[in-house]
Amino acid sequence: GAGAMAVVGNRGTGVTSRDGGGSWQRQTLAGQPFLLDVTACPDGSFVALAYENEIHIGDTEAGNWQRVAIDSEEVPQAVACDPQGRIWVVGSFSSILSSTDRGRTWSATSMDEDLHFTTVQFIDSDTAFLTGEFGVVVRTTDGGATWEYLPPLPDEFYPQDAWFRDADTGWIVGLTGTVLHTENGGRSWSRQETNTQAPLYT
Repeated sequence: GAGAMAVVGNRGTGVTSRDGGGSWQRQTLAGQPFLLDVTACPDGSFVALAYENEIHIGDTEAGNWQRVAIDSEEVPQAVACDPQGRIWVVGSFSSILSSTDRGRTWSATSMDEDLHFTTVQFIDSDTAFLTGEFGVVVRTTDGGATWEYLPPLPDEFYPQDAWFRDADTGWIVGLTGTVLHTENGGRSWSRQETNTQAPLYT
């Protein structure tokens, strides 16, 4: 519903708000899965990703979670919904999985590299960015039909999280207080000062 939010963690823990963050309720998903990530979909539902190779789909109030298995042997790392409502999961061995039917069936591809993708974000129906180990940045401009490598991040930087405001402007964070910024769609990155050495995870 309006203002629904969700945060997830290990042992199936979810903390949800139904009033835009004014108050929060704790809940535990059945089986206590290790929840890695959560995303909101265009229809207002939520999708939480679990290490156990499953997703949990919640309703528009971030409740009534339903478990759905992911048909993959790779270790999942991050989840996103695109503007069309497709669910995307990325993970080990540069795997990219997508589902058009709420996780009942999955299409799988890989960049055929032994690396973990750590983030996935769709900017619009056509454009998305993935980041991962060894400073890898990958982009699609055709809705995930094909993916291309962009120039790697400096010094094989390991991204903990990434956020793109649009197809040109984005930020990546990681250990030792590092923030990298692009204004040209990931073709080059500059370091921004943070005055901290603390790890940044989001």
